[in-house]
Amino acid sequence: ISITFIIMNMDLPRRSKMEERIHLRKITADDLDHLYALYHDEKIAKYMRHGKHESIEETKKLLALYLKNENYAYAMMHKENGEFIGYISLTLIDAQKCSYTLTIMSYEKYWNGGYSSEALKMLIETAAALPVKEIVSYIYKENIGSCKVMEKCGFTLHFMIDEESDQPVCVYHYLF
Repeated sequence: ISITFIIMNMDLPRRSKMEERIHLRKITADDLDHLYALYHDEKIAKYMRHGKHESIEETKKLLALYLKNENYAYAMMHKENGEFIGYISLTLIDAQKCSYTLTIMSYEKYWNGGYSSEALKMLIETAAALPVKEIVSYIYKENIGSCKVMEKCGFTLHFMIDEESDQPVCVYHYLF
């Protein structure tokens, strides 16, 4: 199967008046320090399935994955003050099914402000024009805010799984 990916090096355009507070731009190598800060933060790490990054080398490997052409990763930027809010990404998990896994992370000061919902709605609208057929998101059940973002943006809770950590994980799907 041959898949052509488009708009890889472009910023996502503003889609509607709803996104007036944020701008999504392609993740670059210059975002390494922000990504490491997110992955190294204790409060954020408690919601991460793969654990806290102890070294910047771990984050460099992740960033290299995000920069591959088959993946879509964007910095969420505050339009008013230019601050890095967090990031949102779609990482290819099955090329034949055009299935991607979703990650959204933001600095704690931006939690519960609707920024993740805005970014996800923008990404879904853009992904509809790409070879994306399915988005899957794995979220700890205790991460209520992220679960609400999924539901608000049209994701369906398919099932829950228990992992080694004994924390139930909600598996959300979005189909195009």
